Amino acid sequence: MKRTAYKAKTLSGAQARVRELENRIAEYREKFDQLYEDRSLLARLAADGPCFNNPLEAMAARKRRDLILSRQFRLNPDGTSIAR
Repeated sequence: MKRTAYKAKTLSGAQARVRELENRIAEYREKFDQLYEDRSLLARLAADGPCFNNPLEAMAARKRRDLILSRQFRLNPDGTSIAR
């Protein structure tokens, strides 16, 4: 799918396009940061030794893992399938 380049007809149109792109970049940055945080929590949770100094942080990591399992893979925390 080939897209044509955006050509602004007015200065205000170009400024609106730039604001739109900046907002989209900020949205993607937030999603990226959340995924990075999730990945690091899951890696620490899967480690052999204790990686959490704070038990609340460990509970939050388990809760996040369970949420990912249920939403993306339709699995319970014990690995069984969620009945429909």
